Amino acid sequence: MAWKIYFWIFFIILLAGYTQIFSGTPSVWDALDLMFSAIAVTGLFAYAYKEQIINPKFWSIWFVVIIVWDLLYNLILTKYLGVAQQLEPNANISNIAIIVGFLFLIPEYYALYYLSLIHISEPTRLGMIS
Repeated sequence: MAWKIYFWIFFIILLAGYTQIFSGTPSVWDALDLMFSAIAVTGLFAYAYKEQIINPKFWSIWFVVIIVWDLLYNLILTKYLGVAQQLEPNANISNIAIIVGFLFLIPEYYALYYLSLIHISEPTRLGMIS
């Protein structure tokens, strides 16, 4: 049940992001972030509702892609260059806000990682080589 609640909270945040995209003049980076986030939320839905939406090979690649993207978008593009989220370069974004944001994403990363392991047999997934 907690995973479903987490999914819906994340989904509402994503919808709010789309509302901002369509009501303002977002950067290309903001639009890309919403696209990346939408795919990640799809994976979160698959995990929360125990559905297989895309094959596990895709999720194993996407797991790495979304972590790299989140670091790039939130640390480099937003905090230091200011080209994302319509901010000025070196905008005063606290490190605590960034850390809290990443803490919120840890369950999503876990879900995507788990989706990438579904095709592996249970003994191997638990670390027992058969």
